[in-house]
Amino acid sequence: MDLRSISYFVKIANVGSITGAAEQLGVVQSALSRHVRSVEDELGMPLLVRGPRGVRLTGAGLQFLERCQRVIREITLAKEELRISSLKSICGIRRSDLSYRGLAAGKPIDCWRWKAIFFWR
Repeated sequence: MDLRSISYFVKIANVGSITGAAEQLGVVQSALSRHVRSVEDELGMPLLVRGPRGVRLTGAGLQFLERCQRVIREITLAKEELRISSLKSICGIRRSDLSYRGLAAGKPIDCWRWKAIFFWR
């Protein structure tokens, strides 16, 4: 099981349709189905009930969805924290420079990479 498969499962659960999720992700529907099947096989239980009008989550699917959403949030947060940390070190910015006292003291904070983080979100 990898992060891509987890992300695909979350998207399918949120959209309620494998075909709809595939369209939004720009992925072929059969590949998306294979990813979900491999997750179900690895867990040894169905996560989705497939029907003619979309999918529904099983009890295990609901439980798994909550965990997957938490994992994705944590990974996103970790990436953001590392990016900010990296930009701080590249620009030579210390935590004290970002405090009110640091800004009031007139310490220059004009690194274009630091500013970029606010525009690239």
